[in-house]
Amino acid sequence: MVIKKVDKLECVFKRNSRGDTQLVASLEDEYQFGEEVYGFESVIDSRFPKLEEKNKKVELNSLNLEYNKRKDSSNLENDQTDEVVDTFKENCKNDNIYQQFLRRESFINANEENIQISNGDGESNKNVNENTTNYDGEYQNGKRHGKGILEFSNGDKYEGEFKEGKINGIGIYYFSNGDRYVGEFKDGKRSGKGTYYKQNVIKYDGEYKNGKQNGKGIFYFSNGEKYKGEFKDDRFNGRGVFRYANGDEYHGEFKDCINNGKGTFYSPNRYRYHGDYKNGKRNGKGILTLANGDKYEGDFKNDQFHGKGIFIFNNSKKYDGQNGIEIYNNENANRLDGEFQDGKPNGKGILYFSNGNKYDGEFKDGQFNGKGTFYILDCLKYDGLFKDGRFNGKGIMYLDNGDKYDGEFKDGLFNGNGVFFSADSVIYTGNFNDGKPNDKGTFIFPDRNNYEGLLKDDHFDWINVFRKENYE
Repeated sequence: MVIKKVDKLECVFKRNSRGDTQLVASLEDEYQFGEEVYGFESVIDSRFPKLEEKNKKVELNSLNLEYNKRKDSSNLENDQTDEVVDTFKENCKNDNIYQQFLRRESFINANEENIQISNGDGESNKNVNENTTNYDGEYQNGKRHGKGILEFSNGDKYEGEFKEGKINGIGIYYFSNGDRYVGEFKDGKRSGKGTYYKQNVIKYDGEYKNGKQNGKGIFYFSNGEKYKGEFKDDRFNGRGVFRYANGDEYHGEFKDCINNGKGTFYSPNRYRYHGDYKNGKRNGKGILTLANGDKYEGDFKNDQFHGKGIFIFNNSKKYDGQNGIEIYNNENANRLDGEFQDGKPNGKGILYFSNGNKYDGEFKDGQFNGKGTFYILDCLKYDGLFKDGRFNGKGIMYLDNGDKYDGEFKDGLFNGNGVFFSADSVIYTGNFNDGKPNDKGTFIFPDRNNYEGLLKDDHFDWINVFRKENYE
């Protein structure tokens, strides 16, 4: 009988020249029954990269997809960045400048005394009431009517048009802190088109109704970010575009300053997402396209792939699964059909490799766990139990030369009780340790003669299997 070295598969995650972590299936010509380790190692690392959200200030829950990076040749380290999930709604709570701006929404009602002074129709006079509010302008029927200037005791001032005692028409309102509003008024409130200046740093330019931002407008932030779109009651509501200082953009629907509904997020040189949002996160169906050409199309839940989906690699390789997975750009994996949960494979699935290899079985937390079958180039097949990505427990290994092992495995190697069937009809039954026969065993030869005893020097050589002098 001839010793045949059989390829050993090692599935590991490696890093390519671009810095992407890859799932690589490599074959090593080191598979021999004897002194060399006899076994089959399958290592699947469960630390998938996270799709993160990152922005400096007003983050509309965009994702920054970061791949895992290797710390060294044997260990993977998840290079995480701090996740920032600030929406404009949250910013509205914390931004003192914007809070001051909103508090001034009722400035007309608070400062407008609606004072009536009878000095003749159409005459311009300057008067002071008991609250030291000064008015210099036109009157009609004893009410402020026409153009005038109204000064308030707190230092605010209005210059513009009045109608029947109220601020109506075009005017400018100057705040004591240097802010100003230029635009239209109706019944003492901002209504129509107008522009609000916040010390020339923050500016709103758009439509008002009943003293609040309602309709279409543009809101500028001091860090260079801006929102252009629809407003309702001082909040982003409806369709709009948010442009970030770093160049990212979100185009889509908003509700109460948070992206909700259909939308598209662009991140130059990183990714593009088009799909559903809910409560500021990707929820529902969507398409995520990475800068390298990889693409996921399917269901999302809380910013993760979750539900039915297809992952297509830029080399036309494809991932097709259920309940989502954060997947690596690798040059060996072709497609994965199966069940996923919270961004990792969990449940039954089939992983196809471009070189023809295939795993069909159970997953847990992104690794082969439970019952499964592994095919290598349609020549080598393992059918049995997996744990943490390796053969662990009872299983059967079929070799391309006709040999077969039926027994226990540990960490990818023969360990425990097992039976080895050679293609030459020699059967060995006994105990194995680290891939080698160990201690006492029983041989059944083609002529059905049996031999039972200890192995000489704990070494078993199929070439000398018929030479009984090698055994004690």
